[in-house]
Formats: sequence, C-alpha cells, structure tokens
Amino acid sequence: MSPRSKMNPRLYRFLFSSPWLPLLFIGLFILSIYAEFARIPVPRFSPTPRKMILINNICFLALIALRFINQMTRLKRDFRYDSGDRPGSAGQISPLPPEALAARLSDAGFRMGPDGYGEKRTFSLPATAVIYGGLFLALLVGSYDNLRHFSGVFFQGEGAPSPLDDPGLYFNVTQGPLSSLKGMPRLQVRKVIYGDPQWPKGAVEIALSDRNNAMLVQGMVAKEGKPLVYKGLEYHLGRFLADVPLMVVTDNLHLEYEGTVKVQPLDPPQGSYTYYANFKGHRLLWDVLYDPEHKSLKLLGGKEGKNVVNGVYQFGRDTAVPMGSYIVKVPWLAEWTEIHVVRPRHMVLVSIGALLAVIGILMRLVYRPQRVWLEQAPEGCRVWTVGGEAEKVLKVEG
Repeated sequence: MSPRSKMNPRLYRFLFSSPWLPLLFIGLFILSIYAEFARIPVPRFSPTPRKMILINNICFLALIALRFINQMTRLKRDFRYDSGDRPGSAGQISPLPPEALAARLSDAGFRMGPDGYGEKRTFSLPATAVIYGGLFLALLVGSYDNLRHFSGVFFQGEGAPSPLDDPGLYFNVTQGPLSSLKGMPRLQVRKVIYGDPQWPKGAVEIALSDRNNAMLVQGMVAKEGKPLVYKGLEYHLGRFLADVPLMVVTDNLHLEYEGTVKVQPLDPPQGSYTYYANFKGHRLLWDVLYDPEHKSLKLLGGKEGKNVVNGVYQFGRDTAVPMGSYIVKVPWLAEWTEIHVVRPRHMVLVSIGALLAVIGILMRLVYRPQRVWLEQAPEGCRVWTVGGEAEKVLKVEG
C-alpha cells in the first residue's frame, strides 16, 4: 500500500512533492542568518537566531530524508506514480475502445493496469531521487560539521606552553553546539622562522603536550602551508606580529611619544624590513619599519610632507639612539605568532552531494514522466496524457 493511500492527498503532495515546503525552510534559514548578523532583537520566549538555524536545518534535513526515502520506495513499485493524479482537464476522445488503446500503448513500452492507468519507465523518478539524495548528503554532512564546528584564533610567543582549554586565551572563537574546549592540549611555540630558503614566507615549530607536559605531537607549520593535525583539529600559522614599546624625546628632553605600537606585515617589503606601523607624535608623524630577522627598527619622522628624522635602532645592542634632534629608546620587544585552530569541514562530501543534486536536476529537465489514463466513453475512449509520448501514440493511431 502506498503512503498516499494512508493519508490525505493534499497532505501527501505537501510533504512529498510541493516546492513550497522546502522554500519555507530556506526562507527561515535566510531570515535567521539576517537576524544573527544584523543583531535584530528577539523576544525572550523566542529561540535565538543560532538555535533557530539549528532547529530549521534539522527539520529541513528530516524533510529531505523523508522525500528521498519516498522516492526510493516508489522505484520498487510496479507503478511509480499514483493513478489518482489524473489531470483535471477534459482529456481527448479516441474512437478506439480502451482495450485497443491499451494494447497499442503496451507495444510502445507503457505498463498498463486493469483500471486504465499506465506509465512508461523513464529516468524522471530516479532523477528526482538523485536530487534528494544529493541534497540529503550535503545537508547531513554540512549539519554535522556545523554542530561540531570549532574555530579559534590566539597570539602565542616563544616560551612556555599555553593551555588551549582556557577560553581567555582566544581573542576570537566560534563553536558549534557539540564542540567543547574540554580535553584540548597545551601548545608551545618553540621556534619562529621569519623567512629562509626552506620557508620563504615564514614558519613556526609547534609542540602539543598534555597536562603533564608529555609530548603529543610536534612539527613545523609554514605560512600558507600544510597545518599540524592532531585529533581532527588543524593548527595553522596566520601571521607574525610584534609589540614595540617606544619612548621618543627631543634632545632637550621634551616628550614626543610614549606608547606601544603593533607592527604588522608590510606588503611589499622594503628591503629587509617586512613589518610596519605608524603613529602620531606631538610634533611629527612617524613610520616604524621592523626587520624581525635582525631585530632592527627603522624610524622615519616627517612634517608637512618632508622627512626630518631617519634612524635605525638595533634591539639588543642599543639602549638609546639619537636621531636628528630626537632620542629613541626601546625598553623591550614582544614578538607574537597568530595561531588558528580549526576543525576542518568535510567539503569533499558536501561538494559530491551538491554535484549529485545538480546532475539530478539536469536529468529531470531531460526526462519527463510518461503517463496515460484510459476511460470508457460513449464515443470510444477518453484519454488523458502526461509527458507527450502517449499522445504521439494516439496521433499515430489517427
């Protein structure tokens, strides 16, 4: 017995074939995304946009699974479509009796039933099954990845390891409902390479250890290279940063600037200087160029478009450097690496699912259902057709 025979026909069409139900879930998803990013306030009794997205995706996934199972079940039936779906038009009249038409249609490849309903096997229903199967695979894998999603970014310098299960470590972290910091290892940056023939864009040596400082895994992570992978998490190198505390005074000890500047990558580099920052002093506008390989700072001070200060400070060697009518001091230097910890998504499976759905849509455009209904009439036989092939048979019969 088909599922349709057990429920209301309108409900059956709404659940298994209507395009409005999937569009409803897609619309709710778009609305929830907009509410999340636009920070639209929601009532307290209403789920948050993130929870709404989760609930909506689970319901949408259940609908696609239900339709996919329904399509696969119909493939096993003698008649894949329900005979009750006869078009509402008046049909066409043929002078031949239903038995003669049924015989000719059978010769043309139609499977005819005793009630006058018949259909020809095409790839239309398998194509629909492929569409729902592809969507189900993509949504299932995508929803699973969203539930376990983790992405965290933090700064780490050379030295003691940091516990990755500490929420305060991260300045940017996003987690799915099934993701947790519990059980995360400790991370240590053992060595920083700003650039050499082997690692032209820089690299860091990372070591992961447990709570007892027992080594778990270690390796080099290059910028824009392969990450370090451990227990499903990837550790990527983002960028190099440095905090440079500066004290700049005039030669008669008037303060020009005191504070910390954060130098960031300079593109394109100026010689060996690959990092850059700027700041405004009391009298001049300043540029700071930083060479991390040699721990060298170049300061340029300008006024009214003219460069009036140009000097180099060598960290570790100099304590105070006169630069024109100014004196520059750098009491300490802190270098940081930006580490990204992410749980990768299974994009290959998602892409396969999307590709299957596209293939199914293309097949569905090429292959159409071929169906026919025959009913005894005083003039001979009343005929309804879907798909065109049965109508061609009728025209041949004249």
